Amino acid sequence: MSLLTKFTFIYLAIISVVLGVAGLIIYNQFQELVVRETDYTLYHDLQIVKESIRQGKPIEALNNERVHITPLPNHGRTEEIRAYSDTLIVHYFTKKLEPFRKVTALSPIGDQLYRIEITEIFIEEEDMKRAVADMLRKLFFALSGAILLFSFVFSRQLLKPFRLILEQMERFTVGTNAPLELPRTNTREFRQLKAFVRQMADRARREYRALKEFVEHTSHEMQTPVAIAQGKMELLLQDPELKPRQAELVASAKNALARLSRLGKGLALLTKIEHGEYTLSEQVDVAAALHRLLPDFEELAQMKNIEFLADIEDDCKTVRGNATLLEILLTNLLKNAIQHNDEGGRIEVRLRQCRLLIRNTGKAPDHPPEVLFQRFAKGNSSQSNLGLGLAIARKICDASGYHIRYRYEAPWHEVEVVFAPPAPET
Repeated sequence: MSLLTKFTFIYLAIISVVLGVAGLIIYNQFQELVVRETDYTLYHDLQIVKESIRQGKPIEALNNERVHITPLPNHGRTEEIRAYSDTLIVHYFTKKLEPFRKVTALSPIGDQLYRIEITEIFIEEEDMKRAVADMLRKLFFALSGAILLFSFVFSRQLLKPFRLILEQMERFTVGTNAPLELPRTNTREFRQLKAFVRQMADRARREYRALKEFVEHTSHEMQTPVAIAQGKMELLLQDPELKPRQAELVASAKNALARLSRLGKGLALLTKIEHGEYTLSEQVDVAAALHRLLPDFEELAQMKNIEFLADIEDDCKTVRGNATLLEILLTNLLKNAIQHNDEGGRIEVRLRQCRLLIRNTGKAPDHPPEVLFQRFAKGNSSQSNLGLGLAIARKICDASGYHIRYRYEAPWHEVEVVFAPPAPET
């Protein structure tokens, strides 16, 4: 849910609460106003009746559905007593009980005391509630329409710099020096956000460049002494005077150096992938890449007496990605299939409709499937395995928009990659 939508819902909720409270206040004030005006009408009618009595009009002529006059003996009363009240009376027209307002007065007129009752039909409570509710409903719809118009027209324009800043942040990569094209705005908060984003982007780039230089320099400087050490160990292994136990130790050290070299290259590759240094908008041919790589891996499989079967269809055409990363992905998966296989095992490679499935026999993994894609997680206890193969494969798939999954059903390891379709032509 967008920020603008949340604000709209909050405004509508506030309006509902405010109108609900306002409705109660309006209803009470409206009821008081109606009572006051009705009492004023009754008082005015009472004065007219009293004046008619003073003028000598007969009481019978003054009595009607609304006015009831009763002469009473006067025991020296000189002041009028008047009271207003609510009552229910059968309406003379509808023949139903209706709410009425009534004034009852004991009025001395001349030497006679009169009890005068005058009634006036009263607006029903339900009618008042209905009128107030109808007014509030119309007001709610009017205000809601105004808020929606403001939110989706004016607020969109007001929040446009915020959206543009977010778009720039989504496209930002630390591996490029392209400046952030942040929008101009005279809103103070957006200017502060722009300054913060620009500051964080510059800081991220500086730290990335420092980290990249460190990794590259370390990897480069490490390769030279490692290569020298490996060369000297090769010479030692060729020395005829070298005893078997010594040769075994030298070979073990040589393998450790080889793993160290591969580790440096693997970590450097992961760093580059994570920081988006590869262009991922190329159109690459998965089938062609497999046809180039499979002959070499078939030979490696034959050396371990592993049966290698491949079924590659060209219906995938091209997919979006990077040619270098695709080759690294396929190499790692095929290498894992051979490395984690059994002597005399089997490998199956199948490509259908941009779905690559690589199956190989082998022992059950030591870790759950979700852990195998993490760095330095090894599928078995092999010391020659660095635990970076599937981690690199996952990073390449995530960066390229591919989907990769692994599962084990004895005795088969299965890795499936679903490639992204090619980008539409513009």
